[in-house]
Amino acid sequence: MFIKKDKKMELPIYNNEIKIILRALNELRNKIIIQGRYTNPIDELIVKINDTYLNWLKIVSSFFMPIHSHFI
Repeated sequence: MFIKKDKKMELPIYNNEIKIILRALNELRNKIIIQGRYTNPIDELIVKINDTYLNWLKIVSSFFMPIHSHFI
């Protein structure tokens, strides 16, 4: 008998890989819609990945933004 343990894993995923994952999930979602099944789990996963990606973009863009000093 196997005991399932809930483990959270963090995988390093790069910018281009996130776009590939989101595209694949969207294609899977479209196929499930055609079959007439619910897409709630896939929708939640798409939202989580997209939110993570957008937060990463904010961090990266703020890191590379030039600092403007206003000395008069």
